[in-house]
Amino acid sequence: MAFEVEPVRTPEGIGSLRVTLLIERDGYKAARYAVEVAMDDGTFVTRKGDLVPHLTQAEIQSLQAFMDDLGAKAEAEILPQQP
Repeated sequence: MAFEVEPVRTPEGIGSLRVTLLIERDGYKAARYAVEVAMDDGTFVTRKGDLVPHLTQAEIQSLQAFMDDLGAKAEAEILPQQP
């Protein structure tokens, strides 16, 4: 029995792009990505991984500041106010 030949596929476009920013209670932060790549045979391949190695130091600092601000906003608006 022969193995089937894997068809050759060529990427030809980008579908959706998702970014997940995570802040854990213990202070752990992460940034992840998922990119759908449209192939010439009509299928999509999803590539995902750690976003941090693809960012500049300035982008990392901006995202950290954004996450810190968003975390503070969530605490201020969602948690009950102390009298």
